[in-house]
Amino acid sequence: MITDIKKLDYVKRIYKKPPDKYTRLSEIIGWPRDEEWMRDLPHLNHGMKRRRGTVCPCVYEKYNEVTNRAIVNYVSELLESSVLIILSIKNVKGVISMIDGVHTALAYDRLGMTKVPVYINSKSLPFGVCYKDYVIDRYENELKVNPVSGRYESK
Repeated sequence: MITDIKKLDYVKRIYKKPPDKYTRLSEIIGWPRDEEWMRDLPHLNHGMKRRRGTVCPCVYEKYNEVTNRAIVNYVSELLESSVLIILSIKNVKGVISMIDGVHTALAYDRLGMTKVPVYINSKSLPFGVCYKDYVIDRYENELKVNPVSGRYESK
């Protein structure tokens, strides 16, 4: 369970807009991952190559690794701390696919939650779970990042 009040408040602020609806994870394509992916470096920050393979310092402090598994574990703990993290999906003619939220979908699945909150076809998407101004890379380096609004524009 996460007890960092500043962290919990940040995540609640990022996801303050209520979900469009709740849907079953089984209806969403594009989120299941295999064990190799769980061990792999995360691909965060939506295409910013300089920051690929990084985790927020909170994840690193808790799990001492820079992996997708560490992020899924951390997000699971956030969800257990009564934080609502909303997935972003696209619905095109009844085909529901993941835009953003793979780590979160895996965390919901791990916790046995089959109905999850979603934003549908949203252009402005929330992301992230950290308010700190740096990330940790696989070599344990701190990379400075600008504090962000917690949103990015979908293509």
